[in-house]
Amino acid sequence: METIRFEQEQETDAPDWLETKTAEEIAEEILEFKKKTFPEEERLSIYTVTNFFWEEHGIEQFRMPSEIRLKMQQTVTLAQIMARKEQENKKKERMEKENAELPSLVSRCVDWARTNGLKRLTVADVDAYILERNLDILKETRRAIYAKANVELKSNR
Repeated sequence: METIRFEQEQETDAPDWLETKTAEEIAEEILEFKKKTFPEEERLSIYTVTNFFWEEHGIEQFRMPSEIRLKMQQTVTLAQIMARKEQENKKKERMEKENAELPSLVSRCVDWARTNGLKRLTVADVDAYILERNLDILKETRRAIYAKANVELKSNR
């Protein structure tokens, strides 16, 4: 029977910047790297991004001293938290903008429904309206249009 032997990789010295910068500072650099390298990919895993980041900086994660590996793991976790907060803030801003436009969206949808002889809208009808108008809106806004347009159609019979 053949014995499989694994070679222990030698630890390498960590670059000075990795030792001196805080995990927060590096996490911010990772997010900047993500924006610059993958500007259109909002849902790209932070783990994938950090792997590219380490590679670009010539860092072999598993050859770093244990305290640096721990700092790198903390950095990834912080970057993930920061990215999630950023996404939540963007969604909140978008929801506020769409809420401001909601009365106009509902009014146009009601006009569309009446033009098409509809007395009540289904979710599919609202989806058809949105597709026809090529609107890029959040599902919460879509749901609000459905609810408010039906109330308006019902009250103006």
